[in-house]
Amino acid sequence: MQNLGVSMLPERVVRDETKAGSLVAHDIAQGKLTRPTLIAYPKHKQTDKELLRFVNWLVESY
Repeated sequence: MQNLGVSMLPERVVRDETKAGSLVAHDIAQGKLTRPTLIAYPKHKQTDKELLRFVNWLVESY
């Protein structure tokens, strides 16, 4: 999973980029996390199969 550029950040940190469409953010806070948390990555990576597997794992795990 090289060069995915994935990070777990507070929503306020990526708000402008997600509104501009340069990042995709997924809310994964519906699980065990105790505060709102997003996964953000470059929009051009949103079809990357490795990235999607990682995102799905995070959503299922947390």
